[in-house]
Amino acid sequence: MSLSSWLTQVQWGKLSPTERGKLEQLITQYPNVLTENLSLTNLVECEIQMLETTAVRLAPYRLAPPKLHYLWELTKVLLRDGFIGLSLSNYSSPMFLVLEPGGIYRSVVDYRLLNKRTAIESVPLPDTHSAFHRFARAKYFTTR
Repeated sequence: MSLSSWLTQVQWGKLSPTERGKLEQLITQYPNVLTENLSLTNLVECEIQMLETTAVRLAPYRLAPPKLHYLWELTKVLLRDGFIGLSLSNYSSPMFLVLEPGGIYRSVVDYRLLNKRTAIESVPLPDTHSAFHRFARAKYFTTR
């Protein structure tokens, strides 16, 4: 999809016409920072503390054949592109699909039982307001 056609499909929310114009100009000036492709990073590692040592292993949810086919195809793509890998883990959480506007499915993993057995991180993430306040005078943001 070209940048100009992408810009026509963006939902700008509550931006004023001036703010929208500035954002469009910024996106047009730096188009290489946007992508339709998934990506991943190995720059951050985390450790999850479990409250119980018993593995969470739930059976898959039943899906109608069209949804099952979609999920299999999605899984093949994610495997092929290296976003997921084959696993021999004792942990397993079921997936299901949610129909989004426009007829596109979004995959969801039901981690509720796993989350109940996971220790809560003691360092809370800042809320959006605090984060914007902290970076108010910043001129550049980078991930490296």
